[in-house]
Amino acid sequence: MLVVEGLKKMSAKSPIDAFRDNLRDDVFDFFDYKRGGHLDRAAYFHPENWTDIVRASADGRGNYYLADPRREKEVLERIAALHNSFISNGHSVTSLFEIGAGTGDKIVPFLDNPKLHSITLIDYEVGLNEAAHDRIRKISPDIPITLLEQDFEAPENPPKISGRVLGMILGGTIANISSLPDINCMEAQEGRSGKFLRGALTRRFHNAARFYFNQGELLVTIDTGSKEQSLQAYQGPEHARFIIGALETIPDLLETDLTKEKIREIFTHEPVIIEPFGRTRAICHTVVCKDGASFTIEGRRFNIKGGFRNSVINSFKPTPSQLVASARSAGFRHIDSFDDDDRLLRVVHLKYEGEKIRSSNVRSSGKYPLVATAHP
Repeated sequence: MLVVEGLKKMSAKSPIDAFRDNLRDDVFDFFDYKRGGHLDRAAYFHPENWTDIVRASADGRGNYYLADPRREKEVLERIAALHNSFISNGHSVTSLFEIGAGTGDKIVPFLDNPKLHSITLIDYEVGLNEAAHDRIRKISPDIPITLLEQDFEAPENPPKISGRVLGMILGGTIANISSLPDINCMEAQEGRSGKFLRGALTRRFHNAARFYFNQGELLVTIDTGSKEQSLQAYQGPEHARFIIGALETIPDLLETDLTKEKIREIFTHEPVIIEPFGRTRAICHTVVCKDGASFTIEGRRFNIKGGFRNSVINSFKPTPSQLVASARSAGFRHIDSFDDDDRLLRVVHLKYEGEKIRSSNVRSSGKYPLVATAHP
């Protein structure tokens, strides 16, 4: 049985309504070498670009946020075996949900459980949700599946999932920073990494907690590999299309003589890792204009010199201790952690303990208000 929740989608508000007012200033800042990071938001309005990354990983043609997604699958299979062994003791999981379900491959090891009676898949893009549904349906045809097309950064009236619940946030999704509040806080903190990152991560754990009816467990994966290994995860044409797609939003929404074809011709992509936030690594996608270009956007003329480079911050690589501390602030208790054989990937096992949540919203210093204004 397929159950599709009739919740309001983030995409119900068009990109024109949501972004035209601030995209102009975001783009001006970007080409003026100011605050390039927040341009990342525009990339997510080209879903054909970022879903390519997910599908390539599922097909074994690329990686998505982790040095090797196959390692993640292997660790999850070990954890699933532990969870499924609870069946004989009467403590098996009865409800599964995954935030950022992608193509559904990673939830498969947990389906070998006769007591499982519901699955909820949450993803921003309906095409991926449907692919995950089809994948799971072939394996478990009798388990009800609920598809939620929602933005995890701002879940709208999420359903409370009852039973013995196991949630999952995999693929490093926990550390993305495309939400407006996180971008505002990052800029307001001006590099004071501890406060910013903990607030951003805690907000995500708060969002995950909203799906639990009472208590439940949560699995979260993070990449613990070296810079070089993390960098490899961002190579490939899928990532280039993802970031160049942010610039392709310009002719969609603004008055310009740039076309999408011209943007793809004059701008290229390079992945890079920087460390501007203390001991936390930031993954950036760098936009490069090798030969220079001239163009007009909203009546303003830009003469970009050859060698132009500016970066779009995509995600952070928190340490395991940072992740656990943030989870604790949102009412989760650390149960255990699992590493892959080469210690490049860690799966953190948490338990949500009901309403033991302390408010931990990070507030802007006032330099940038937490609303969608021209300067995020």
